[in-house]
Amino acid sequence: MQEGLLDEIRAQRPIVHCITNQVTVNYVINTLMGLGAVAVGTNAPQEAADITAKSRALMLNVGTLTESLADSMIVAGRRANEMGAPVVLDPDGAGFSSFRKEIVNEILSNVAVSCIRGNEADLAAMLGIELENGATLDFDELQVLSDRYQTGVVMTGSEDRIVCRASQARIFNDIPMMRRISGNGAALSGVVAAFLAVSDITNPFEAIVTAVSAYSTAGQMSEAKYASVGSASFASGIIDALSVVTADELTKNTRLEVR
Repeated sequence: MQEGLLDEIRAQRPIVHCITNQVTVNYVINTLMGLGAVAVGTNAPQEAADITAKSRALMLNVGTLTESLADSMIVAGRRANEMGAPVVLDPDGAGFSSFRKEIVNEILSNVAVSCIRGNEADLAAMLGIELENGATLDFDELQVLSDRYQTGVVMTGSEDRIVCRASQARIFNDIPMMRRISGNGAALSGVVAAFLAVSDITNPFEAIVTAVSAYSTAGQMSEAKYASVGSASFASGIIDALSVVTADELTKNTRLEVR
């Protein structure tokens, strides 16, 4: 991990442009603000390039797609590529509809992304795999996506798996309460974008691992405090924890295995 990136985010306050799921946008923005970054967003293709030009990273989430929103994502993604800024794609519900899957493919045909972050169902849909109930993807299958798009891939769940080119890692911080609130995946995608914004995106593996570790550690801290209170307090507690978590706590609390 590169724990020092946590302090870099707080010192540099990078702007992250989020074109994201309209159901969870408030949680995503507040999570990034809690982390120490600055978050902005737009739904209009007419200004997507201008907003991206003022940002250090771009996060795209396809959870509530429209044609206009898809256009904004591609316009913004192309500008980010021109600038050399990292792009994180969240293929939220990629298997729910043919339209959503087509847009994910269109984005990846037009935009070079630094990381794809999804759950096992999202990533399986991108691979054309139908998972049986309770099944997940192995590292070899995630490696196919990483190689195909030359990008980092994060599969989140009870165990987080990360593949980036020749590097692989797993994080074992299972947090049951994560499954009881909406927006965790999109928020983590934004956090990954923030960490990539202050790192060397030519070698993104360590930054991605650190981002996932930071979010998992914040989840652990919140669950320890709010498990007996309820899921709404737990969700807010993640933002609280991200605002105060230290590099030492990341090192101490993350159960990380690099393969």
